[in-house]
Amino acid sequence: MKNSLANSLIRYFFGILLVCGLGALLVLHPYGEGLRRLSYDLLFDNPVYGEHETTNLADDYFIVYLDELSHKMLDQPYDRPWDRRLHADLLNRLTEEGAKLVFYDIVFEQRSSNEASDTAFEEAIAKNGAVVLGAGIDRQEGEQSSYEEIIHPPYGRFRRGAKAWGMIFSPIDPDQGIRILATGTENIPSATWKTALLIAPGMDKILGPRRQEQRWLNYLGPPNHIPSASFSRALLEDELPKGFFKDKVVFLGLKESIGLSGSSKDSFRSPYGGKGRHSFYAGVELHVAALDNLLQANWFTPITKKSEVFLILGIGLILVLCLTFLRPRNSFLCALGAALVLALLSPYLCRSTGHFFSWLIPPFFLAPTAFLWSAGCHYYVEVRKRNRLRRTFSAYLSPVMVKRMAESDEDPELGGHEESITAFFSDVVSFSSFSEGLNPTQLTEVMNTYLTEMTNILQEYGGTLDKYIGDAIVAMFGAPLEMEDHAAKACFTAARMQERLAEIREEWSDQNNYLGAVLGRLHTRIGLNSGTATVGNIGSEFRLNYTMMGDMVNLAARCESGAKSYGAFTLVTEATKTASEKDSSDFVFRLLDRVIVKGRQEPVALYELMGFNNKQPESTLECLQTYNLALEKYIEQDWAGAITLLQKSAGLEPFQFDEDGEKRITPSTVLHNRCQEMKENPPAKDWGGVYVMTSK
Repeated sequence: MKNSLANSLIRYFFGILLVCGLGALLVLHPYGEGLRRLSYDLLFDNPVYGEHETTNLADDYFIVYLDELSHKMLDQPYDRPWDRRLHADLLNRLTEEGAKLVFYDIVFEQRSSNEASDTAFEEAIAKNGAVVLGAGIDRQEGEQSSYEEIIHPPYGRFRRGAKAWGMIFSPIDPDQGIRILATGTENIPSATWKTALLIAPGMDKILGPRRQEQRWLNYLGPPNHIPSASFSRALLEDELPKGFFKDKVVFLGLKESIGLSGSSKDSFRSPYGGKGRHSFYAGVELHVAALDNLLQANWFTPITKKSEVFLILGIGLILVLCLTFLRPRNSFLCALGAALVLALLSPYLCRSTGHFFSWLIPPFFLAPTAFLWSAGCHYYVEVRKRNRLRRTFSAYLSPVMVKRMAESDEDPELGGHEESITAFFSDVVSFSSFSEGLNPTQLTEVMNTYLTEMTNILQEYGGTLDKYIGDAIVAMFGAPLEMEDHAAKACFTAARMQERLAEIREEWSDQNNYLGAVLGRLHTRIGLNSGTATVGNIGSEFRLNYTMMGDMVNLAARCESGAKSYGAFTLVTEATKTASEKDSSDFVFRLLDRVIVKGRQEPVALYELMGFNNKQPESTLECLQTYNLALEKYIEQDWAGAITLLQKSAGLEPFQFDEDGEKRITPSTVLHNRCQEMKENPPAKDWGGVYVMTSK
C-alpha cells in the first residue's frame, strides 16, 4: 500500500514538473513570445468566432491617403515632399465642412523650398484650430549597447499653430506587425494620446497617471476596413460631396510601402488572414485603431508574466491530476476534450474581458504533454505488470504460452500446425521407491532441486518446456522458434543432464540428511525422437497449453519408458541420431535394437546416447567396440559367438552396479539374455535382427 502511494506521488510529482515546467518555460523564455503574439492574433481572425469588430467606423473616422493615384493625379514627385499648398487646400476644406479633428500621420520636420506653400499651410493649420501633427523618432545605438532616442518634432511654424503634436512611432514586432498601443515616450506623449485628450479631456485624470502601462491594440477590423479616399478625391467636392467631413476625425497618411513623399516603409503585418496587400495595414490605420481604443477603453491588456505563469501552472496541474492515472484511450479523449474546451473558451474570455495571455499554450502544449505523460506512465506500469505476470505464470504455465499471452493483442486460440521438432521426455528412475520415506515438504525440496537443475540445462540449449508431470519433464526443440539443429541441441541437453546428475550424486552422496540420501542415488531416463509433429495451442476453450502431438511424440515417450528394458539411461531413435550427426560429431551412440513397437508396423532402430565422445574412458570405448561385434553376431544368428562377446562387454559396462553395489541391468546383459532365448528358440532364417515388442 505504501509503495503504491509512493509510486503515485512520484508519478504526480514528475508529471507536474514536466507539464508545468514546459508551460512556465514557454511563458518566460524569449521563444515563447512568438506563441504570445500568435495567441493575440487569433483573437481577431479566429476560425470559430470569426472577425472581431468593435465600433461603427463610418460615422467617426475617415482616412485620406497620399497614394499612387494622388501622385499621378496631382503630379507630385516621388523623391521630395509634396507641395504644402495641397495640404493647405485640403485642410481649408476640412475646416469649412466642420471636421472634428485632423490628424497627420506625416512628419513635417522642415520647411520646404516653396515659402508661399509653407505659409499657406501654416495659416490653414492655425485657422482650423484642431490639427494634431506627428513627430518622428530615431534610435541610435549608444554606449554599452544602450539606445539614444532622437526626436524629430514638426517644423516650428506649423507646430505653433497646431492644437497638439506628439509621437507617431510604435514599436514593431519581429514579424513586422504592430501590436502595442503606443502612448509615446515618458517625456513626449504620442500624437494618438494627445488626440484622445482633445476629444475626451476627462480621460487625462483617469488614464494620465497610467499612460505608460502596457496596452495592446484592439484592431477595428481587417486592413482597408476604415472608410478612406485618395487625397486627390478628397480635394474635389464632386468626388466627395460638400459637408462629407462634418464631425469626422480625419486622418492623413501614406498608403502602403511605395515610398511616397520620400517616406520610409509605412505598412505593417495584419493579424487577419489575407494575401498580398490585403494582409498589411497602412500605418495610419493603426493610429485610428489606437485612438478608438483610448476613447472606448476597449484595448487588450496582457496579464502580467507572474499572473500568466500562475495561470498556466494551474491549468497544467489540473491536467496532470486528471489524466495521469487514466488508461491511454480515456486519457486521450479527456486530453482532446480539455484541449477543445480551452481552445474555444480562452479566446472568448479574452475577447469578452479585454485581457489576454498565451492561451495557445494549454490546449496545444500542456494537454498533449499531459496525455503523453499519462500514456507513458500507463505503458511503464503495464510493462511492469506484464513482466510480473509473465514471471508469476511462468511458474505454472509453459513459458512460451506466457510470453505469447503477454505480447499478443488477441486472446489465444485453439489450433496447431506441423513443425519439424525433436521431442524430449525424461523421468526419474525408481522415483516411487525412494520417495516413500519423505514427507511432502522434503519431497518438494528434492523435486525442486532436481527440476531446477534440469530445466536450467534445457533452457540453456534452447529447449521449450512443455510441462512437468510429477517428476517427469516434457519438452521440445524446434518450436515455437524454428531451430535447424534441434536434434543436436536435444542430444546436448540429454548428455549434459546426465553429466549434471552425476555431479549432483557425487556432491550429495556424503550429506548425512534426506537430501543426500535421495540425491545421492538419483538417476533419470531420457527419450528422444525427431520428426514432424503438430504443435500449437491444444486443450479446451477454458484452458489450453502450447504443446506437441503426434505419432513421433508418442515414440519419444516410448523411448523414455523403454530405456528401462535395455538398462540404458538415454534412448534415442535413429531419426534423432542421424539428424544430430549432420550438425555435430560430439556424441557416442550405441545401437541397441531394431524393434517394432506395439501399435506400429515399421521397425525402429533404437540407440543409446552414451554421452560426449571426448569424455568416454577407455573401458567404455572397449565395451562399445565389443558390444558392436556381439551385435553383428546376434544379427547373423551366431548365438554362441554373441554370448561370448557379451560376457566380456558386460564386465566393461559403465553402470554395472548401483550406489548400493547391486548389479544393474545393462545393454550387454539384456542382449545376452535374448541371445540365450534365441539360441533355444531360433527365429526364421530371414529374420534380419528385428525384435517385436509385445508391450509398451
